[in-house]
Amino acid sequence: MKFFDNLKEAIFLSRKNRFLVECLIKNKVVEAYLPNPGRLFELLYSGVKVYLTENINSGKLKYTVIGVIKDEMPVMLHTHISNKIIKILLEDGLLKEFEDCKVVKEEYKFNNSRFDFLLEKDNKQTALEVKTCTLFYNNIAMFPDAVTNRGVKHLKDLAKVNGSIIFLIQSKDIDYFLPEFNVDLEFSKTLLEVKDKICVKAYAVGWNNDFSLNLNTVKEVKIPWEVVEKKVVDSGCYLLILKIEDDKKIEVGEKGELFFKKGYYVYVGSGKKNLTKRVVRHRRLVKKRFWHIDYLREHSTYISSLLFRTNKDLECELSKKLKIISNWYIQDFGSSDCYCDGHLFGFHQNPINNKSFIEIVLYYRMGILKEELS
Repeated sequence: MKFFDNLKEAIFLSRKNRFLVECLIKNKVVEAYLPNPGRLFELLYSGVKVYLTENINSGKLKYTVIGVIKDEMPVMLHTHISNKIIKILLEDGLLKEFEDCKVVKEEYKFNNSRFDFLLEKDNKQTALEVKTCTLFYNNIAMFPDAVTNRGVKHLKDLAKVNGSIIFLIQSKDIDYFLPEFNVDLEFSKTLLEVKDKICVKAYAVGWNNDFSLNLNTVKEVKIPWEVVEKKVVDSGCYLLILKIEDDKKIEVGEKGELFFKKGYYVYVGSGKKNLTKRVVRHRRLVKKRFWHIDYLREHSTYISSLLFRTNKDLECELSKKLKIISNWYIQDFGSSDCYCDGHLFGFHQNPINNKSFIEIVLYYRMGILKEELS
């Protein structure tokens, strides 16, 4: 089943904002609309192959991004296509849980929320929301890949009408789906709270090389609620990403004056309680200095933070992995209570755009769940 014709192969260069990217087509740089608000760190690396469609007499941009190639497999990025897929599956009775449902209306409004479908079954109407999931690692998929206050509101409003939510995963090789508790604790908690009031389903779909849908790949994916319940806790460890614009010497408490090259720095820390508050504190410039990182923070720009919610002590393990891929590290920084060489690592470029860095993040967020799911 095809949704687009005459796709153009391109090379992804950079993301200008949430909905605008730069690509290279036949040695020409072009801008394209990206119909996906997710972070997509694990998909959109500079140099990766993407596919575009040409916009005919619509919009300011000539092209729209349709999908990306990950590990030689096509991944659909166009979120609007998910609704089209679900509508087809509903009308053809291919989703067991919804096989007797009729689509009454698309874009249904309730309580200041807009849901994707209004369904009817046995003369009763209910709302259905569809979420596109492009975050997956091996056979595990998670949603969301960025904090979604709108998603939390959707869940609460769905609970009021005994509605349904479908997570449509853009890979056929998925066996498990979980809310991304590392990224959005509130969404994950809310999903747990309402799961007995609404119908929660996850389905995986596969795409052919021409980005046509392979209906034979559609399958329901297991949601391991017992694992989710154990993981929705605000403790674990984190990576704090900072940037220093110029070479400089900085006083770091009892360590005295240290030299810092210009570049990006990743600090590894932990918070056995109130992990979120710990990271929020690090973001602030004005505070009482206590940890080594507090001194560096005063002279740097905050870039991002990545959380790992777990009851395992991953701080030193993450530090060892980052030391291997970093360009340099600061000896004994932040590691006074362990035997690590340091917990602060330097990079010439933003590590968010470093595939090896993202692979580490994905493994310790998702891959590490494998032993609990098997």
